[in-house]
Amino acid sequence: MLVRWPLLLLTLVVLLLAGCGGSNDDSTNSMTTMPAGFDRLLGSWTGELHQAGLEPFRVIVGITSPTDPLQDQVHYSGIDCDGNWTYLSRAAAGYRFREVINRGAGGNCKGAGEVVVTPRSGELAYVFKGGGVESRGTLHRTNRGPVVVLPAGKQAK
Repeated sequence: MLVRWPLLLLTLVVLLLAGCGGSNDDSTNSMTTMPAGFDRLLGSWTGELHQAGLEPFRVIVGITSPTDPLQDQVHYSGIDCDGNWTYLSRAAAGYRFREVINRGAGGNCKGAGEVVVTPRSGELAYVFKGGGVESRGTLHRTNRGPVVVLPAGKQAK
C-alpha cells in the first residue's frame, strides 16, 4: 500500500505537468492564420497611381503580415502621406485591406478607405476607394528588401 502512493503521486504530477504545461505554439501566429495565397503579396511593392484631379503619383508599400497592421505600411510620394493597411479578407476581386492614412506633410493626410490588390503575372493590380476618391495602378515587386516608410518630408540616407 505504501508503494502505491508514491507511484500514484508521481503519475498525478506527470499528468498535471503534461496537461497544464502549455507550449510555445501560438495558434494565432501569422503562419497558421496566413490566408491562402497571401504569401504572394509578401514583400515590397512600388507603382504609379492615377486619381482624378491629381498628377500621377508613386506608392511604396510593404506587406509583411496578414495580422499586424503596424507591419503593413504605405507611403504615397506624390501626396506625401503615410499610413497602414489592415488585412480584411480575400475576395474574388483580390485581397482587401483597410487603409488608414495617419501621418504626412501633404495636403490632407488623414483618411481611410479600402484597397484591393489582385496578383497578376508577378504584379499587383491596385484599386483604392474611399473618401469620395478612387485611384488605380499597378504595383511591381522591388528588390530593396522590406520597406521602411519614412515620415513625409524625410529623405533616406
